Amino acid sequence: IVIAAATQYPAGSLARRDIDLEASTLLSHYLQNIALACDRAPALDLACGTGRNGLFLLASGIPVVFADRDSHSLEHIKQHLAAQACERQRELA
Repeated sequence: IVIAAATQYPAGSLARRDIDLEASTLLSHYLQNIALACDRAPALDLACGTGRNGLFLLASGIPVVFADRDSHSLEHIKQHLAAQACERQRELA
């Protein structure tokens, strides 16, 4: 099961309420390198679980594809992204 998060959010625009977006130290350390590598294709958050690392990348302006065999985890990420999109639209209105 794959969720493609095609929307790129401006850095820091995702609210950090219901999902902890604190990424792994290694991911944070190499964020600039990852951003450069994802210039033409999205990052793959394989076995994403709750999406902690992928959501951190999205919040940093990097497009991400989430993949996991647990459909419940992917549904939670999908709901989180939909809620963020609604909040963002309200902010723009």
